[in-house]
Amino acid sequence: MKPKDRQHQTPQLLFDISRDPSDPSLGGIRIMGQEGLEESLDQYLHMELSPKIRFTMLRIKCDARVLDRWDLLIERPNGIRIIDVFEEIYKAYNVPLTDAESEYFKFPLLSTMCYGAYRRRAKYGPAPEEKILNQGMCRVDLMQDKIFFGGFSFDNTYGQYHFHLEHLTEILSYQNRS
Repeated sequence: MKPKDRQHQTPQLLFDISRDPSDPSLGGIRIMGQEGLEESLDQYLHMELSPKIRFTMLRIKCDARVLDRWDLLIERPNGIRIIDVFEEIYKAYNVPLTDAESEYFKFPLLSTMCYGAYRRRAKYGPAPEEKILNQGMCRVDLMQDKIFFGGFSFDNTYGQYHFHLEHLTEILSYQNRS
C-alpha cells in the first residue's frame, strides 16, 4: 500500500533506492517523523515484511513504466525482511545501463533531469565521484528524482506485487496529513 493509504504500526522508513541500504553511513534509509529512533533503524529493517504472512519468495516489479521491464525475485527461507527487499531493489537498479538499454532509453537519457540524477548519485555515492561517473548512467538515473520507496500494492490482474517510487515531496505531504 502507499503511505497515504495505510496505518503505520511501526515508523515509516524512507528509502532512497539510489543509495546502498546495507551501509547505514550513506544515509539511504531514515525513519520518518520519529526523532530519537535512529538506534532502532536496524530493528525495523530486520523485521519480516509482513506480520501476518511469512513470505519466503516474492516476485515484485516497479510500477514506474521506465523500470517495469525488470522483475525482482527475492528469496529467503526464514522469511523475507524489509532489508532484503531494499537490498534487492538497490541491486537491480544500480547497475550501469547496457548499450542496448541506453539505445532503448535514448530520449529520457538526454534529459537534464536524468543527467542531474546521475551527477547527484555520483556525488553522494560510496566510491569516489569520478569512479562512479566513469561507470556511466544506471537504471535508477532514469527515474530522475523519483527515487524514494513508496510501498507495495498487489495487482490482481497479474497476480504480482508492485512497489511504488515517489518524489520526496509526495512522501512528506503524506506524512503531514497523518
